[in-house]
Amino acid sequence: MVLSMTGFGKSTETSGVGDFYVEIKSLNNRFLEINYRGNKDLAVLEIRIRDYIKSKVKRGRIDVFIKYLPGINQNVSVVANSALAVDYYNAVKAVLRDLKENCKVEGLEDNVSLYVENILRLPGVVEIISGEVDEEILWQALMPAVDEAMKEVISGREKEGEALKKELILNVDELKSYLNGIREIQTDVVERVRKRLIETVEQLKREIDVDLTEDRLNTEIVLYADKMDVSEEVIRIASHIEGFISTLEESAEKGKKLDFIIQELFREINTIGNKAKDSKISNLVVQVKVVLEKMRELVQNIE
Repeated sequence: MVLSMTGFGKSTETSGVGDFYVEIKSLNNRFLEINYRGNKDLAVLEIRIRDYIKSKVKRGRIDVFIKYLPGINQNVSVVANSALAVDYYNAVKAVLRDLKENCKVEGLEDNVSLYVENILRLPGVVEIISGEVDEEILWQALMPAVDEAMKEVISGREKEGEALKKELILNVDELKSYLNGIREIQTDVVERVRKRLIETVEQLKREIDVDLTEDRLNTEIVLYADKMDVSEEVIRIASHIEGFISTLEESAEKGKKLDFIIQELFREINTIGNKAKDSKISNLVVQVKVVLEKMRELVQNIE
């Protein structure tokens, strides 16, 4: 099965220790990178969360967000940092004074209740601290939500992966068509070169006295044709294409391997473009490169 690296999942869970909201997003990445954001109360579970995700995916950037609201039966306390609130208030008063005196700003009201209301929302002024919950109990309560969100992510990766596979197979069929065209043209190369050289020699004979034996002519034709021969490259490309198809059917991680095969296909087709002094083959080489570029973009999103 082909897996994409793009997916999204979310889930909620209500338990005796509180409510959980889990959101997981998966994006392309060369390696596995897990970015976690969550309540301080869940810090003890971060390693478990990371290990759980590592057991489900092998590559991609995984963004995890978890919100935890402790239950009403939990020991919850509200702590106010009055000293910090006073500092915030004094800072606001100082700014207002400077605006009035130095900038001549009018209409600034000294509304203490308004300032206090906003100051209470500032970081660190008021904190809600929940009582400690046993780590194992907390994990057992959270895990169903994480598991459900990951199932959605994996389901999305599977669906998009199958779509990528279908498109890649169409690209491979297109590659095979162009390769057959190159192969057919290549079989005519020697004869066309021979005909062109003979015409050139006959023209030289008419213009100047040139003595070129049949054996010498045939030798030159063979040497010239050998420089244009791309049969080995065509064979290697066909082999790489078969390797690409078989890799798509593998169950293991395959994105990096597919990317490597496409690099090899680019190398072989570039060699053909450099060797083949034929306009028809050159046009087919361009078409092959266009298809390979499409395939490379698709493969970048495969795990």
